[in-house]
Amino acid sequence: MNAAPVAPVAVEDLQCAYMPVWEVKRGALTTYVCLARGNQTEASLYEAHKTLFAGQAAEEKLRMDIGVLNYVIDELKDMEAAGRKLFVVCPVQLETLHNFKNYERYKAACDAIPLSCRPFLIFLVMMDEQMRLPTKETYWFAAPLKQYCCQVFSELLMRKDMNFQYIKHAGIDAVGVRFHKTSGSEQDAINMLTAFDSRAKYFKIRKSFVFGVETLSATTSLICAGFDYLGGGAIHDDVAHPDTVHRYRYEDLVSELLPADKTDIPDQG
Repeated sequence: MNAAPVAPVAVEDLQCAYMPVWEVKRGALTTYVCLARGNQTEASLYEAHKTLFAGQAAEEKLRMDIGVLNYVIDELKDMEAAGRKLFVVCPVQLETLHNFKNYERYKAACDAIPLSCRPFLIFLVMMDEQMRLPTKETYWFAAPLKQYCCQVFSELLMRKDMNFQYIKHAGIDAVGVRFHKTSGSEQDAINMLTAFDSRAKYFKIRKSFVFGVETLSATTSLICAGFDYLGGGAIHDDVAHPDTVHRYRYEDLVSELLPADKTDIPDQG
């Protein structure tokens, strides 16, 4: 059963925190996803954000999306003033971007992003589990967003009809999913995700991610599968602000799986 809709949260009451993301090839946690917690009690900040938006009307999703965006803009300004150079990921709902009027309002809010901060901003398009829009109608908005950020990531649903060719042509830089064991084993999920990564890379989508990683075994398997970004409880606890380059919790155990040549930050282009 679907969860009951959550009451909208006033923009001024949005409480946000950050999920550190392990950038595998660099061997460091350099990327931070800003997520709204709301009044939820889920252990996962990512799931709390998803729950907060689930079932809301399109107007409410737009309002909260802009609230999170403004939170990110303030963080980027603070980072610039302090000389911190990390990447901040701003989630935005697919429904906000697919509704033309709401998309224009969201882009107007993006105009407030300082030019000097845009090389450190990544947009993450979040999928609503209930949306079943044809893929070729869904990803037309990525290119216009590029003027405000360095990359556009998109969460996908594990669906057989997902056409990676449309997504590639739309300019999406990275695709990924939430880790789901569903009714099968962790190994079943790993097998599905390995096929997902291979298919995305086949269509020249350069990067891939998995969020919701909770075990060391899943982490090592996903590194071996070729994923570029990993986030979740097994990677690092949530943090209040992207203050520094954090260490991966099991860095010593998986260092042999990582490439020897790591580059300096930043380079998300």
